[in-house]
Amino acid sequence: MQDIDLSVIIPTYNSEKYIDKTLNSLLTSFNYQLERIEVIIIDDGSEDRTVDIINEYAKQYATISVYVQNHHGVSCARNAGLKRARGKYVLFSDSDDLFEIGFLGFFKKQVSLSPDIILEDVKNLKEDIFWENLTDEQALYAMQVNLRVSKVQLDWGIGSRIYKRKFLIEQDLTFDPHIVVSEDLLFILEAISKARSLLISPRKFYLLQESHTLFRYNKLNLRSELEFRRKMSQLVSQYQVPEARDINNRTKLTGFIFLIDSYYGPLYSNRKISLNQASSDLRTITDKYFYDTAFSESKFDNYLSRKAPIYRKLLKHRLYKPVLLLNRMIDFLFKIQR
Repeated sequence: MQDIDLSVIIPTYNSEKYIDKTLNSLLTSFNYQLERIEVIIIDDGSEDRTVDIINEYAKQYATISVYVQNHHGVSCARNAGLKRARGKYVLFSDSDDLFEIGFLGFFKKQVSLSPDIILEDVKNLKEDIFWENLTDEQALYAMQVNLRVSKVQLDWGIGSRIYKRKFLIEQDLTFDPHIVVSEDLLFILEAISKARSLLISPRKFYLLQESHTLFRYNKLNLRSELEFRRKMSQLVSQYQVPEARDINNRTKLTGFIFLIDSYYGPLYSNRKISLNQASSDLRTITDKYFYDTAFSESKFDNYLSRKAPIYRKLLKHRLYKPVLLLNRMIDFLFKIQR
């Protein structure tokens, strides 16, 4: 059996409108040099024509394999793909994103160094950086790059991160199915914390589409965020330097605003709970999970959304009701349905 250099894992779910464009873009990126590439598509219970479309691609290209499962979520789909992967390296992609042409050539040069992780699409970087015997300082810097709180910043998108499959297996790294938002961020941060070597590159490869930018209400959002918070606190506790606290606080800010945007805000706006109840719950969560350590951190204001600094300043003074009222007004003005 021929060796596989790269496994591309793509979960699909009701993706009929864009999966054609994504697969064509991926094949073009490899210049159709597919002998040592495999594309594993895990359909997560689609109810449209997605399976018919991807099966047609599998008939045309032997490098593409299709597996269908019941709807369990993107993390379960990615984990299922990882179990089936044979490549030396693994790339996870969303089903509606695009790729730059000519990726394969520079990818082969990068993996000749055998890094555990490759970060592509890094802005404000002139040339590749390769670190062996990763230090705590380098690991935390790489986390900051992923969180976009440094001058050097990774573009958003799961496909900008490539992993050595042997490293993932040895470290038992998988996606947490209990986390429905930012599961890919937790995965990369955990991977960095366990990596021995890392390559950071400015090479443009992955093109994230705008459909990822709006988080909507999901009854699982609260449980997801609190599980993310627990795991993040556990992860950064191994580093006894100020940068670790910054990383924790950065994720606390985005996580708490996510709860306002996509859980308590919609519940209140849709009259599922009262303003008093939403405010009281947010106060309780703040105290129990120590979110308030992030509310005074103005250093992140330039890295967040335009409304986030206003929310942060109100939260600093524990003004939960005004935040919820402001959030409802913003969604109304911009006609956002969550």
